[in-house]
Amino acid sequence: MQRQTQKLTLLLAAMLVMFSARAQYSGSVSDAGDKSTLPGAVIQAGSMATTMTDMDGKWSLDVPEGTEIKVSFVGYVAKKIILGKERNIKITLSYDQASSTLEEVVVVGYGVQKKSNVTGAISSVKAEDLEGLQLPRIETALQGRTSGVSVIQSSGAPGSGAVIRIRGTSSINGSDPLFVVDGVVIGGGIDFLNPGDIETIEVLKDAASAAIYGARGANGVIIVTTKNGSKIKGMQVKISSYTGLQSPWKMLPVLDAREYATIQNEMAASANQAIPYPGAASLGSGTDWQSHVFNPNATIQSTDFSIAGSTDKGSYYSSVSYFNQDGIVAKGKSNYERLAARLNTITNVNDRLTVGWNVAYTHNESSGVAENTEYGSPLGRALNMDPLTPLYETDPTILSQAPYTSGGQLRSNLVTDENGIFGISNRVTSEIVNPVAAYSLINNVGWADKVVNNTYAEFEILPGLKARSSMGIDLAFWGSDGFNPSHYLNATNYLDTNTVYSSFNRGFTWIWDNTLTYTHSIGKHNMNYLLGHSAQEVNGRYIGGSKKDVPTSTFQDATIDYGRNEISEQVYGGKWERYAIESYFARANYDYDGKYVATAIIRGDASSRFGSNNRWGYFPSLSAGWNLHKEDFWVYDNINQLKLKAGYGLNGSDAAGSLEFASTIIGGRSYTFGGNEVLVNGTTP
Repeated sequence: MQRQTQKLTLLLAAMLVMFSARAQYSGSVSDAGDKSTLPGAVIQAGSMATTMTDMDGKWSLDVPEGTEIKVSFVGYVAKKIILGKERNIKITLSYDQASSTLEEVVVVGYGVQKKSNVTGAISSVKAEDLEGLQLPRIETALQGRTSGVSVIQSSGAPGSGAVIRIRGTSSINGSDPLFVVDGVVIGGGIDFLNPGDIETIEVLKDAASAAIYGARGANGVIIVTTKNGSKIKGMQVKISSYTGLQSPWKMLPVLDAREYATIQNEMAASANQAIPYPGAASLGSGTDWQSHVFNPNATIQSTDFSIAGSTDKGSYYSSVSYFNQDGIVAKGKSNYERLAARLNTITNVNDRLTVGWNVAYTHNESSGVAENTEYGSPLGRALNMDPLTPLYETDPTILSQAPYTSGGQLRSNLVTDENGIFGISNRVTSEIVNPVAAYSLINNVGWADKVVNNTYAEFEILPGLKARSSMGIDLAFWGSDGFNPSHYLNATNYLDTNTVYSSFNRGFTWIWDNTLTYTHSIGKHNMNYLLGHSAQEVNGRYIGGSKKDVPTSTFQDATIDYGRNEISEQVYGGKWERYAIESYFARANYDYDGKYVATAIIRGDASSRFGSNNRWGYFPSLSAGWNLHKEDFWVYDNINQLKLKAGYGLNGSDAAGSLEFASTIIGGRSYTFGGNEVLVNGTTP
């Protein structure tokens, strides 16, 4: 599989260095193992002539009989042949496993580069590294695999994202890295990706490598490339599925009913007060709130189906995946579900024109409870709730008293389920309530639909000179629906009239990139140049509202239009501040015989988040490297790669928000004027 990647990469970079008018010798170059052709193999006849194999692995060369030629291909053992009377020569090369790792390519932003020639700080995660791993979200693929990158899971809720920091926190305006998926800058994170679709993840960690993204590279850049089927000959159908169970591995030790009552008695005795629980020794263990809040054996399941393949005309990859996870807290109220589909194609229209199309659609839904809070979360309440209060109150005497009654009548909004009335504590109050009763009231669903598309065309104008244009879009719809039923949890946590609420958001991003690349060699001097222009715009809208007194007690039937309390109706909406950025960039790569490498980058960005007098920012970088292991004096066979690198770069961040450069005012402020103190609506800075 790795060999096929190298073949495709060198095919795209192959350039005819010298081609004679008369072909005296010709032939083909192929893999000694699977007999596949090797496009881009170099045939060198000393200083007389050099050529490369074409797309079909064929070559031709006009040199005198008896000339010694050297045939080489990246990742393969080179071979020397003395040309004789045979004019058609079929050459086979053997795969060099030791050197192939050093010559693999990495994505560096608007292109690829040999790993051994990279001068910046770039970490890479390949699809092979993720095989056999069950990853709920793509961020977890970086945990423990990329130095200098911290991936912190701040919550264990299903579908919850991770905080990613590349070499620490870098800005007061946010330190999230820039995400680029198949050439499209993505907003809102990468939770829409199916981990099974990933081919590579590259992390640009230093200023020198991230300078190619200019005003958005200060926090580092994560470049995700999805599979395209080019590594697979013919067609491959793959189905994978797994199901697992999740349970809490530990519960915190807390006081049981007897211990709690004993402590309360000791506290009262110390204060010269009456003992509240004279029969403390007989109370037993009481209510174990943690066992009621946790959901042992919560399921997690995933199914992936993909079809991929390639021919000499191109390649394709399509997939459909489904992921579902229940939470280990609050059974039935914590869940994440994702359905994703993808289609990637590459078409070789002819020897010079290639077009590609990557499109992905994702729908996800999530429901959850409060996380990691001291009082308002199920776990926080479970740890603070007294063990004397039962989960359900069944004693008729207690149910005939406060707080279960009001005016001598049983409250109509007590929280109940099929097992009875939930218990209410008379010992703790405020936010500390029956945790099971509290989370049973939660009815909210967040949802999102996302489409990411990238279409591109690449044309080889001259040998080594290529033009590429790509148009990407990121279209997302997301929102939430919720229902708060009438309830009574304690004297400070109650709701007499139910409330329904809903929100809807739309975000649309388009990005247009145009690049021109030129690759050429002079002897052992290898150069690659990149010139590019990029334009991007982001727009969005939002709307939402709420209303009270819906004539239903179920979440499924609750709709804002059914609300009967017209006064309570609240509606909000509007559009985002437009964000746009225009960029020009250039990069030059140089290496001498793979030993000495250097990269220079310059990018200029004009962001709408800065004022017209300071709109443009310029971000240069320069880096160099020395591959000591390729020197003639290197004799240490047990060390296959050693490189010294140094670099300097300047990055920026335009994440300060819109109109931060301007003096703004806000409405909704009320003032009183005149002797009659008339209330007048106004504005403030």
